[in-house]
Amino acid sequence: MGDFVIDGFIWQLIIVPIITIVPALIVYFKTNKWWLAPLVTLILTMITDIVFSGLYHSSVSLSSWSIVLPLVVTAIVWLIKGIKFGVASNY
Repeated sequence: MGDFVIDGFIWQLIIVPIITIVPALIVYFKTNKWWLAPLVTLILTMITDIVFSGLYHSSVSLSSWSIVLPLVVTAIVWLIKGIKFGVASNY
């Protein structure tokens, strides 16, 4: 059996955003506290960066996703809040 290696392109553009953004949005929908979503995203992003940089590069480093993904989640949450507010104000 050979070593299982995930392509870095697929890892950074598909897997990391999915495993960090989806749980953060679930937390937002469960608690309805917008500030928890970016915090959860930041923590999960840092954990994945530390674990996988340690596994593949034998050194610990953080990627720029630690800044970008919480900002993306904040924008998504505010968009959802705006849609909810717009729909609720119509009724």
